[in-house]
Amino acid sequence: MFLAVDLGNTSVVFAFFEGNDIVCDYRMKTDSKMTPDDYCVKLSLFLESKHTNPELIRDILASSVVPSLNEAIVFVCETLFHIKPLFIGPGVPSGIRVNTDNPKEVGADLIADCAGAKALFNEPCLIVDLGTATKLIVMGKDGAFEGCCIAPGVAISLSALVGNAALLGDVDIKIPGKTLGKNTGDSISSALTYGTAYSIKGLADALEKEVGYPLKRVLTGGYARILGSLLPDYHYEPNLTLIGIKAIFARNHR
Repeated sequence: MFLAVDLGNTSVVFAFFEGNDIVCDYRMKTDSKMTPDDYCVKLSLFLESKHTNPELIRDILASSVVPSLNEAIVFVCETLFHIKPLFIGPGVPSGIRVNTDNPKEVGADLIADCAGAKALFNEPCLIVDLGTATKLIVMGKDGAFEGCCIAPGVAISLSALVGNAALLGDVDIKIPGKTLGKNTGDSISSALTYGTAYSIKGLADALEKEVGYPLKRVLTGGYARILGSLLPDYHYEPNLTLIGIKAIFARNHR
């Protein structure tokens, strides 16, 4: 079995692959206050619940945008699986050329998203990743990372609004029945959901016009489940980053 680890700002995902299929995955909140032992206990209990033998894991590749927690992931993998994980970065060929001013600053999650889209579709794509940040990623004709747009994610936008407006309370993020809110909760939810979707549509059209050729539109990330109905022309792939990690691993272990 192969283990893909996606360490993001909001959550860390451990996905267990049998061949090209994810047989199970465990998601927990990214928490810098948790000790490596805490991560080990949680993942160990999950494996027991799934009757998964840790000794079946043969290889581990991780994508991380939280370098301060990389050592915790290494500890977990070495403790439970007796394997030191590789991390996507310099020295690990991804098959994704980076056409930017400073390729070294491009996050591993962006590279993994492109690798996943390339493996699944093998055509130019606009990838919208709705996670901690809202990211619009252009993967060009030859599978290269051509650049992206990055905006605050839905939850960050809500937190900033509520934290800076004394009379506004926290709300559940959901799509209201109408764009025009008739109460505070619906008014906030409308701007967060419809506003994000309309922003994505406008940026997507502008990016496609800028590159000069059609882009297959792909949707992923935690908030894609909520906003997906507002973006019906997008192909929804919840595991795109994990599929990309697996594709990068396969490229390095042919």
